[in-house]
Order: sequence, then C-alpha cells, then structure tokens
Amino acid sequence: MHIVILGAGALGTVLGAHLARAGEDVTLIARGTRAAYLQEHGATLTGLVDFTVPVRVITDPSQIHDADVLIMTVKTYDMASALQSSGSSRANARKPMTSWHQSTIGSPKALIPLTCRMPRRCWTN
Repeated sequence: MHIVILGAGALGTVLGAHLARAGEDVTLIARGTRAAYLQEHGATLTGLVDFTVPVRVITDPSQIHDADVLIMTVKTYDMASALQSSGSSRANARKPMTSWHQSTIGSPKALIPLTCRMPRRCWTN
C-alpha cells in the first residue's frame, strides 16, 4: 500500500517514520529546507523511541499518481492551499482521504467539498 503524507512537519514525520519502519511504502510531501533535510538524513525520531528511517520525499504534489491513501497533516490555515496543490494526488488516491485537523480555526465541515468528491463517504473529526 502506498501511503502519501502531505505535510512533513512534526506530525507528518512521526506518522511517516513509524509507517516506513513498519514496512509500508511511504512518501512524504515537504517544502524547502525540511524536504532537503529529510532527503539527506531520513526521518529521525527521538524520545520514547530512537530511530532513523529513510523515506521517499518529494516537493511537488503533482508527482504523485499512485497513492492508495493520502493523509493530510497540515494546519487548518494551510489546508485549502494544500488541498488545491494535491488535486492530482486526491484524484488518483484509491481510498477515501482522511484529514487530521491540527487546529480548530473555522469549521472542518467547510473543508469537505475540498477534500472529497463523495461527501457521504467522508468524515471529519
């Protein structure tokens, strides 16, 4: 299963690192220096667990054409632009998209039209 995580900040990197360590096919979509760091060093977690795992990192969401699952881990105020940039990823994802809202600014239900082509099959938390 190919899992794509859009937003390789703290939450996206933790999820991606654990999934990659478990043997899943993971791609992180990151920007700028964060993308460069992850490409060069891999995803490193320290604290309750300590490990580094190599992960595939891309900077352009339009490069994704075969996602089984797309996980959005961006803050709410960046969600609309992230969803617009991930148009082809969402269109090609084989599973309904799940999004985590890291902030409760505004109504998550307002994002349903942007995140799902079939609103009855989507949910927000």
